[in-house]
Amino acid sequence: MRREAMKQVLGDTALLWPLLPIIAFIHGAGAMGLELPLIERTIFWRLHQYPAISVGIAAFIVVVMLVLLASGKNKARNARYVSVLLGAGSLASFVVFDPALGGTLMMSARLLYARYDPKKLEGGAPMPVPLENPGGPKVSVWTVIIPVCAALIATFVTCKLQTGEFIPPAPEKRFLQARHYWSATPVVSEPTGQPPRSLIVHPGLTSEQVRQSAWKQGGGWSVGEVLYELNRRGKLEGLPATDERRIQALLAPALASGVLVTPEGGSAVEHGLWGVVAEAEGPKGVRRLYLSLGAGEPTSAFAPHYQFLFEEPAEGGPVRLLEARHYFPSSSGFEGIEPVGLFLIYLVAFLFLSIFVSLGLVGLANARRATT
Repeated sequence: MRREAMKQVLGDTALLWPLLPIIAFIHGAGAMGLELPLIERTIFWRLHQYPAISVGIAAFIVVVMLVLLASGKNKARNARYVSVLLGAGSLASFVVFDPALGGTLMMSARLLYARYDPKKLEGGAPMPVPLENPGGPKVSVWTVIIPVCAALIATFVTCKLQTGEFIPPAPEKRFLQARHYWSATPVVSEPTGQPPRSLIVHPGLTSEQVRQSAWKQGGGWSVGEVLYELNRRGKLEGLPATDERRIQALLAPALASGVLVTPEGGSAVEHGLWGVVAEAEGPKGVRRLYLSLGAGEPTSAFAPHYQFLFEEPAEGGPVRLLEARHYFPSSSGFEGIEPVGLFLIYLVAFLFLSIFVSLGLVGLANARRATT
């Protein structure tokens, strides 16, 4: 019975369920800094750029699967309702997001409707692979509740272990929402190898070198991830170096923020700092500066790094620190993955595990009923 139940669920959603592991893979690849040129030109990379939509699509697919799993005797009727819902979702996707996603939803609706065509069923055609579920919808509800709760807990725990915060702020993400970008450049503190007294343009690194190292080597080079993101969006090429006067103005508020510490609580500036500064136009035309710093020298080993987002008042005066974050990566393999990406990866893993377990329970219940 377990095999028949799985065939039915996967057959009804043959075009939908593959999206779950694909979305998880894309989020994981993007977070790890992997460049995937072919995928970057498809719908899937757009889902990576809009994580809220990714979560909505994943939840929608799970709901569809659970409705079909829990339909019981009214499966044909509920399947037609779901096909109408998929059709409405496809129209919305065509209009507001991506035609490729709209086409996928539309074809899935057509496939589902064809499997439960009223004319065929009225003519005596058998239902597609019958599914007996004596537990009713209750089993299916727990099939999604438990994985979602487990994914949330796993995400919060991972974030806590990575950054010391359950929901870490994301200065880089806020900076990348800018409308226009003015400059970007690697920086280093002076004097070299000692507690910093000033920040200057790095004499030995270019933006392109830092960008390539950020996605090829990772580790401490993750300081330069913002350059990788700017390049992926076609914004990095041609950007000039940031004015040194603006660069120097960022050091004092960064040191005063209190986030430049090691995982053990000590000072992270004893052996100097290096990093990246980028400049952009924020909301209402206000100039914003993003500063990403690492301690010591660039390295491919896992190393702490620090992110700051500043705003330059339109009327002049010193820059204002909007947000600061310290990031303590480990060798766990989750370096750089944001909470949304972590949640999707955990959710997909727990959902597949939950579906297999719940179907096993349904088969066990059916076996016991048959013996009695």
